[in-house]
Amino acid sequence: MIKNKIIIATFFIFFAGSRMLAENPNFELWNKTKSDIEVKISFQNVNGTVRHETIQQIPPNRKFYLYNVKFTSGLNITFNRTRSYIIMPCFMQNCYKTVYLSYDQTGLRPQKGKLRGWSGRTDSNFDNSNNITSNFIQKSSLAQ
Repeated sequence: MIKNKIIIATFFIFFAGSRMLAENPNFELWNKTKSDIEVKISFQNVNGTVRHETIQQIPPNRKFYLYNVKFTSGLNITFNRTRSYIIMPCFMQNCYKTVYLSYDQTGLRPQKGKLRGWSGRTDSNFDNSNNITSNFIQKSSLAQ
């Protein structure tokens, strides 16, 4: 009996400790539409040149994550080659640490999270206190 309690306690400590050390992504994009979306994300340098680019297929009601993104300048996000947005997470040398976004029929917006943002957590339970705001998301014309 005591041996079982020790095993359970050890497992709990290991699981809780590994969960606390797990790193949260600092970029999340949640597809809240009813169909697959193709997303092209371009990270730009300060001078506007593309630093990194990724293209992803995101199924309905699924999320795409990136870890350790350095937000030094803008992001350009294009959906299904038809809608494009420019995101500027930095202003006056101050940068947002996270970009947690949702995409639905109305467009792209920052995640508010539980209780319309009052909980301070996203729906994925990430800290929402330093997330980008809608002021820094602009719909852009698509340059083909």
